[in-house]
Amino acid sequence: MWNTFLVIILIGFTIPGNSFAQADSTKKHLIGSDLSIISGNIPSIHYGIFNKRQSREFTLRGYFLKPEKDLSVYGGGLTLRHYMRKTAKGMYLALGIDINRVKWNYRTATLTEDVQTVLIYPKIEHGYRWSFENGLSLVPNLTLDYQVGEVKARDGNQKLERPESNYSLSFGMDIDFLF
Repeated sequence: MWNTFLVIILIGFTIPGNSFAQADSTKKHLIGSDLSIISGNIPSIHYGIFNKRQSREFTLRGYFLKPEKDLSVYGGGLTLRHYMRKTAKGMYLALGIDINRVKWNYRTATLTEDVQTVLIYPKIEHGYRWSFENGLSLVPNLTLDYQVGEVKARDGNQKLERPESNYSLSFGMDIDFLF
């Protein structure tokens, strides 16, 4: 719900501006949302700041997801992006980490168990930031992460299974408002 609300607000800021050229901005902060395109990303709200030269961005994000009645995931993460053009736009490389708290109410005919665990995802990311004069910014990105931990009941059943290697590749799109 919050993601939808945020997207509507951000789109509303773009209508009066009608500017589609890359802006040379001195804006230092951003707020936005990750719009999941292919599975792997959890929609999130994030806040970021740029260093003085706008060559680096530090972003903090949080999220909550309840994909099934018996499963809930909440967590957050940190990402450090380094821009190749030494401005807050264009191509970047990033390192980050996400930490998820997972609660699974596992029920079978013979077993009832509340499984709670923490999953850690170190990641690398590559993307491109388009910034417009009105503050809107679009950021497509490709992320490779590695899962540390598992969600497993005592009888061996697993939830949120990953490939055998624990690596995951995902494509995402951030929509941000710079201020």
